[in-house]
Amino acid sequence: MLKSVEKEAFLELISGDADLHVVDIFSKVSNVNPLYLVYFKDKPIIALAVYVKNNRIVLPKFSQLVYSEIWVNKTLSERRIKDSFLDCLYLLKKRYKSIELVLPPSLSSDIRFFLWNGFFAKIRYTYIKDSNDMVYSYSIEKHYKRALSVFNLKLERFFEFDLICNRQFTFLLKKGLIKDKKRLYKCLKEMFDLGKLWCFGIKDNEENLIGTGMLLVNINDRKAYFLFCDTEDGNSKSAANAFLYIEIQKYLLSMGIDVLDYMGGNIKSISAFKQGLNAKLSVYYILRYDIFEVVMHRIFLFILRTKRFFYL
Repeated sequence: MLKSVEKEAFLELISGDADLHVVDIFSKVSNVNPLYLVYFKDKPIIALAVYVKNNRIVLPKFSQLVYSEIWVNKTLSERRIKDSFLDCLYLLKKRYKSIELVLPPSLSSDIRFFLWNGFFAKIRYTYIKDSNDMVYSYSIEKHYKRALSVFNLKLERFFEFDLICNRQFTFLLKKGLIKDKKRLYKCLKEMFDLGKLWCFGIKDNEENLIGTGMLLVNINDRKAYFLFCDTEDGNSKSAANAFLYIEIQKYLLSMGIDVLDYMGGNIKSISAFKQGLNAKLSVYYILRYDIFEVVMHRIFLFILRTKRFFYL
């Protein structure tokens, strides 16, 4: 059985594992409705916090910043979880014209039940590191030591949101990575005000701000997600990059955060740097189901097979 529940009941069922404040924020900036769904078979097995508009489950604006909130009862066997997913997805397809999800790495080792239900999958990569793992490549270690001995860099957690945000926006606009600055600002500001978004800066020995970083932090889940960072061009750039990542990791560890997701490994140059942080390459998926697309795909395959038959 699949049913919608109130937010409070949803949190109680999953023991508060999801961060629904973030769901609420993304719903508001995207003009969509949050919906909390739970699949039962004697007990809760799967729970999803999704975004709904016009009878479609959609991804919110800036969906590249978050994974879909999906909870699975891990006390059950893999077989029962797989069978439950198959039934849950079947029921979702009966209710909604289309479904879009960003499947987190923790659930991305086996997506066959999505494929068997007609979902199309786009593969994406990220790097994930345990906060207590202080091992890095020789190059990262070298640049980190230069940051300390040559440039005397220091890390600060910043509570002046606009200072860090404006600097990040300047960098992102220069790279052509954001299109809706106003909504993104609103989204980030609300997360910052709730204590979900942590901002950092690094300064040189003359107190110049030469790098910044923004992370989404889930205290309950003990996980942090590296959303944005930038460092100034110049002789200190490589040292500043290494210093920023390592010092933020140390700070997170001191605050009880166990896991750091670098949120991306799809661009060649960025991937090479993150690999040097000795993080684990992990897969996640952007999943989409649309009944019209499924029908068209089946028609295309039928035509293709027919052509092959006539050519034999």
